[in-house]
Amino acid sequence: MGLNIMKTLCSTIFRRRERTEKEKIRYLEGLAANAYVPLETKEYDGWQLGFSNGYTGRANSVIIKGESTIDLKEKIKHCEEEYAS
Repeated sequence: MGLNIMKTLCSTIFRRRERTEKEKIRYLEGLAANAYVPLETKEYDGWQLGFSNGYTGRANSVIIKGESTIDLKEKIKHCEEEYAS
């Protein structure tokens, strides 16, 4: 998608009401996540792990969906192990 189209899309979306930067990022992440839906997902402490047998990079990735309670290093290690298996 071209940069100008993306700027227009973002300004249209965010004009509806004032959103925090965090809300804007989460909203755009949600749009991107819905563009490449994985075949399987697993929820892990506010993160969604997507699995599609290597079909696309985006569908085989972690998406932050909410707040986290587990240490970041531990979460990354867990996710690496999930994708390695």
